[in-house]
Order: sequence, then structure tokens, then C-alpha cells
Amino acid sequence: MFWALAKRLLPARTARWALIAYVVSPAVMTWGNAFMPDVTVLFFYLLTLLFFERWLVQDRLIWLVAAAAAASIAALAKPTSLHVFLILLIWLAISARDRFRRPSLYIATVASLILSALWLWHSHELYVHYGNTFGVISGGDSKFGTIAIWTSSLFWTGNIIIESTLIYGIIGVPIALLGAWHAWKARGPVILAAGFPALVVVYVAVGRYSSKLGPQHHIFSLPFAPSSSASVSRR
Repeated sequence: MFWALAKRLLPARTARWALIAYVVSPAVMTWGNAFMPDVTVLFFYLLTLLFFERWLVQDRLIWLVAAAAAASIAALAKPTSLHVFLILLIWLAISARDRFRRPSLYIATVASLILSALWLWHSHELYVHYGNTFGVISGGDSKFGTIAIWTSSLFWTGNIIIESTLIYGIIGVPIALLGAWHAWKARGPVILAAGFPALVVVYVAVGRYSSKLGPQHHIFSLPFAPSSSASVSRR
């Protein structure tokens, strides 16, 4: 699925290097052997980006509907994936802002939220009656960030360490930084300009778990980190 997206966004040579960076990422090796919802959410997260890109390029309603459906399923697997809408918002604002005037965009957005809203309402009812939390506030704690967390050095160093080791495998960090500079000079791919700011938002939102207890939240970096690293190969 990553390859399907990368070859549409990047030049052929860069896309091949991005695929290699994706495959050798420690995160892929880790979650590829784990029984967790993270692989499922990554699949539909990538599908959302792929279908949205096709809608941007081909301007066919079917691709917008497909993107909305994929985002809805991703949210069922992991509600934190809803930050994908921020990525799509930035992407659309940069690439085709005139489409903000289309009612179909807002209808698809609302429709994509219905299933996850119903599930969260059902989960809340279970919590009220039986105390089930599905890990959201398990053990009396919270995944969400606070002022105390955001102003601590552990929050920033924890996120940097997890990204550096789990996503980039240490040696990929300078390559990704250099690639990001190349991408900036080339003014593309736009998805990087949309993806990285949205990742900062989600890591801040789930501050307690993104920095130390929940490295699985960093799986959302996988669609963007390889593309950034591979951008070094752009000429």
C-alpha cells in the first residue's frame, strides 16, 4: 500500500528509495510481528491518503467517497487516526483550495465520522455501566497531554528518541533531515508539508503516551518518514 502511494507522489527513483526506507524501518519490523490494531490502522490510513490523492488528481467523486470510507475504518481501529483529516485539510489547502466550496467534501467528511461516533458513544455507555475503558483511561490515567507534560523535558526527548530509533533507526535521522531540505527546495511532495505538522499535533494531543508509554502512536510517521529520507535522491 505504501508503494502504491509513493509511486504516485514521488519520481520513480525517489519512490523506489522510499520503499526501501519503509521496508527497513525498525517500526515495520516491530509491528509486522505484533498482534495489535496498529497494522490495521496503518493500512487504512495509507488507503485514505492514496484515495484522497487520486481524488485530487482525477477529481472523481468515487475517490472522495473511498477516502472517507477508509478514514472511517481507520478511526474504528484507532480513534487517534482521525488526525488524518488535518493532513487532508492542509493538503487540499495547498493543492486545490477551490474545492472547499464543494458540498460533497463536507458531506463525505461528516459521513466518515458517523461509525466512529457511534462506536465511541457505545464505548461510553459501556464505561458508564460496567467501567470498561478500552485503554482510553485505563488504570485511572489518561493518554492526553497536559501543561505539565508538555513543559517537561521528558516529553520532547521521549518523542525524539522514539522517532529516531523506532522510525528512522538512528542512521536515518540525518538522511531524513537532508531529504526534508531537498524536498523543501523542490517544493514537494506536498504530503510532507501536510503530514509532519499533523504528526506534531497528534503527538502533543496524546502527550503522555507518545513520549514514553505508547510508541505505537508513532506508527503514523511511516507514510512520511521514508518519503523524506528518499528525497535525498532527488536531482
